Amino acid sequence: MARFPLVSENGLSDAQKSAHDGIANLFSRFPSHLTQKNDQGLFYGPYSSLFYTEDIADPWLALASKVMRQHRFTFKEKELCILAVASEYDVPYLQYAHSEIGLYAGFTKEQVQQAFHGKLPNGLSDRESTVYNLALKLTKLRKPLDDASFEQAREILGQDGVAGVAHIVSGYIYVSMLSNIADIGAPKSGEGTFVATKNPDMAKE
Repeated sequence: MARFPLVSENGLSDAQKSAHDGIANLFSRFPSHLTQKNDQGLFYGPYSSLFYTEDIADPWLALASKVMRQHRFTFKEKELCILAVASEYDVPYLQYAHSEIGLYAGFTKEQVQQAFHGKLPNGLSDRESTVYNLALKLTKLRKPLDDASFEQAREILGQDGVAGVAHIVSGYIYVSMLSNIADIGAPKSGEGTFVATKNPDMAKE
């Protein structure tokens, strides 16, 4: 049984309808072959619980949109931040969707796989490498960031870039949390759909 059962479109409040439209808009930016809903009509990922916190849904979607539309980063740099989070959090839909979105961003399958394993992908620019390394460090961080790591990242990204990476990383940790409380899983990958394997360290936890 679904933890956050589907609310029929006829039964949606105005706030819930707004959330539904916002979610559909987010999915419109994904590769079109990715599956959005399961057989029960529930959105995969972090979205099903949003209909149960309708006072938070619109602000959350607006913040998510702002964070991911930062002009200080390229599409590939933003995706590196997400892949760093995906290497540390076991979120089936994140794994399913961002394996393909990583390819869509311009990475090779090998690079996406390396990123999912928490390894710096081959062939990145200095700036891309800095983004991934910082994102991975922040994903694992449980204490203040050390001065050396901050300065190393600041030299390449600037203060705004360091803060911007933190926004994306923390945003996708939020996505991971909402996804995992719903526990909807992910669709079966179709023929030709690439799904990277998880970080092998996950199996030890």
